[in-house]
Amino acid sequence: MKRTAAAMLLALAAGGAQAQVRPGVYFMQDGGGALRVVKNTFAIESGGAPGICTIKGKLTGMKGLATEEDECRVTFRPTTDGYEVIADTKEECRSYCGAHADFVGVYASRAPGCDDASRKAARAKFRSAYQAKDYARAEKIIGGQMSACAKTLQPIEAAGVRNDLAITLHHLGRKEECLKVLAPLVEEAGQKDEEIEGRYTAAQWATYKDFVKATRANLALCRN
Repeated sequence: MKRTAAAMLLALAAGGAQAQVRPGVYFMQDGGGALRVVKNTFAIESGGAPGICTIKGKLTGMKGLATEEDECRVTFRPTTDGYEVIADTKEECRSYCGAHADFVGVYASRAPGCDDASRKAARAKFRSAYQAKDYARAEKIIGGQMSACAKTLQPIEAAGVRNDLAITLHHLGRKEECLKVLAPLVEEAGQKDEEIEGRYTAAQWATYKDFVKATRANLALCRN
């Protein structure tokens, strides 16, 4: 009888344990957004100029509440490798975002080898191989990073990786593959700088403008 009672108490305790959002950093796929969870707080930043979302708040289980502007309530729904962020009070949550920006969507944790330190180390190895004109090794390194980390690479960094891979493929005589790698960047690269710049903050554009220039040059190389 005592054992049965104890078992029931344990079951009740387990059933009453509240699910929690795991601390860590999660990234929106191709969306330029990041979710940071520390203890019982969350912070989300997404988008670019002119529309940026910046929202911070407290976590209770799988629910978030931000009160710096309007009372924005969100739900964190677990996915395979992260969370889907859902705005429960959509109108109130809009006060945390600029024009045309949003923070709802799926945020995923980075795959093994895709953390900041690992990506930096891989890029150093790539540059070393590329400068030595060991293009086969360079392609293996940068292509591996693109394949493994594509899901959580933010758009500007992804543009840099794509251009490094594209020019390497050009040196290997693999022009069709080069064009395929650059395909997601073609539409924007075909626009005027003034049009593109308006979608990014000043800091983002300072980096991205070089990648736009590289995209145009690499497209020309691989089309000829």
